[in-house]
Amino acid sequence: MSLTIEDGTNVADANSYATRAEIVEYAAVRGVTIADVDASDVFAVKAMDYIERQAFKGSPSYGPPGVIQALQFPRTGIEYQGAFLAADAIPPLLKKAQCEAAMLISKGIELEPNRAADAQSIKVDKIGPLQTEYFAPVDYSATTPNLDALLKPLLSVGFGLTVIRA
Repeated sequence: MSLTIEDGTNVADANSYATRAEIVEYAAVRGVTIADVDASDVFAVKAMDYIERQAFKGSPSYGPPGVIQALQFPRTGIEYQGAFLAADAIPPLLKKAQCEAAMLISKGIELEPNRAADAQSIKVDKIGPLQTEYFAPVDYSATTPNLDALLKPLLSVGFGLTVIRA
């Protein structure tokens, strides 16, 4: 497997914002070693799966007519630190977020765990007179403050909903 890097020019079949070297270096500076080249690519793609599910500000730069954009970036309409980001730029924060996510994944942290196991948390289920008792909820979600802080300035507030008062 290899990474195809989106550089802001709408690269066909892009699957990463950060290069393998950027991910390995980001992790190394933080004391995490990612030595396996194939594994680093898998971590990068899994990180992208997480990042691409986010609701980002703005809109894709290469929209219609007839142009398909492989990833959510590049985008227009994103203001950061008082200025609008260039429509053909991949924000450094986004690359760092992918590196952070890949590093977390390399350490075995699931960013979006499967919560289908919730049905197993029933301890007692008595039909008459209706008694159900649950185990304490299992903490399925990892706390990722660094990743959250990197993505926050780029994310849409309110999940894309606009409220208008009459």
